[in-house]
Amino acid sequence: MLTITIPSNNVEARRYVIQTVFKNFLGLDCSIKDESSNTTIIRWDDKSIIFKDVFWNAGGISISNLPNVVYSRNVFVSEEDIPILYGDSSLNVDDNIIECGIDFFASIFFMLSRWEEYEVRERDCFNRFVGKESIAFKFGFLKRPVVNEYIEMLWNMMTHLGYDGKRLERKFEIVPTHDIDIPYMRGRFVRISKEIVRSIISFDLKSLPFLILGYLRDPYNTYDFLMGVSEKIGVRSHFYFMSSDDIITEDRESPYLTKHTANIVKKIRRRGHVVGFHPGYFSVESSSNWHKEKEHITNFLGFAPVEGRQHYLRFKMPETFSYWESNNMQIDSTLSYHDVEGFRCGTGDLFPVFDFINNIEYNLREHPLVIMDATFTDYQGYTLEKISEILDYYIGVAKKYRMSLTLLFHNTSFMGYKGYMLKRIYKKILNGITIL
Repeated sequence: MLTITIPSNNVEARRYVIQTVFKNFLGLDCSIKDESSNTTIIRWDDKSIIFKDVFWNAGGISISNLPNVVYSRNVFVSEEDIPILYGDSSLNVDDNIIECGIDFFASIFFMLSRWEEYEVRERDCFNRFVGKESIAFKFGFLKRPVVNEYIEMLWNMMTHLGYDGKRLERKFEIVPTHDIDIPYMRGRFVRISKEIVRSIISFDLKSLPFLILGYLRDPYNTYDFLMGVSEKIGVRSHFYFMSSDDIITEDRESPYLTKHTANIVKKIRRRGHVVGFHPGYFSVESSSNWHKEKEHITNFLGFAPVEGRQHYLRFKMPETFSYWESNNMQIDSTLSYHDVEGFRCGTGDLFPVFDFINNIEYNLREHPLVIMDATFTDYQGYTLEKISEILDYYIGVAKKYRMSLTLLFHNTSFMGYKGYMLKRIYKKILNGITIL
């Protein structure tokens, strides 16, 4: 049994992150004791790993206590270097003891809890925290799963000292998700005609053949395609449906809660895929808004969904989590930045949510979103070649760390020539995945 002693302040937060590291990521039992000390010590037999305690001693959660990240190398890291959020690069290694200057658990707590987004108040026009304002982006590690890197460093320290326990056997997993903002194209003839005119005016002639086909087949009806790609590699797609009217008003139900949408839902469930909830634009404004939308979708579906994602990725930290928790949701998958792809939480893996205001660990789990189609096409304007390259990169990272990788591709993303090519890229990349 591992024994971990911690300083006797901020005990709930410390216990949360230690349990998350050892139970959630490593699958190891440990006992935690608090005592008057300025270090965190991991012990077994006559072995010890000692980490400095810097963050909580400097005041804990505060705008003035945001990390000033430096990079360091040591023999235990899994990459060329590791970003140090709190602490320093000092390292002493003896036969039975490793003393490390990194405030290991506070650094992981910073990434998982997202308290940074509560303290930093800058927002975009949709009241979203902007990825380019994050510490991870500013210091150049947003594209790295630093939580997983930290845990690999810890494991390498433990095995160096002779720890012979067996860690949880993790595996790479791809999680395709699809936010269904618009289940089908209403007024298709008029809409397609307008798109054709727009393509002619903008000289986007490559799109014309694909748009004309829209007269015959709804271009938003991509469910068979998305499910077929997932089924070929042995995974399930997760489709998240809205019950509110996009961004018009919080009081109006979606006009798409129709028999046609109900039939789409039946097909998805019949083929064994997942149907979840996509709370609308105004759901973040109050718990009553959120609850009302959950009631609407439950009544429409005939069952209570337990997972989903916020519309527009709008999220208030940590209030929105409390809405999910109080409405008996099991998994949220909102936490990705709209403007830049990457590891907003420092990992792609599922982990328990912690309310850092009330110091409570929730039953709710976060399954962070890492890649969104709209980031590529709307916010970054990437070329098709760049999109393919980025997808390959993140799949490679997820395989290396045997980590989950959650993708978001909307059912509406495949219109016109570029949509056709995006469809080909999606199919090619996913078909090439080997599940470990």
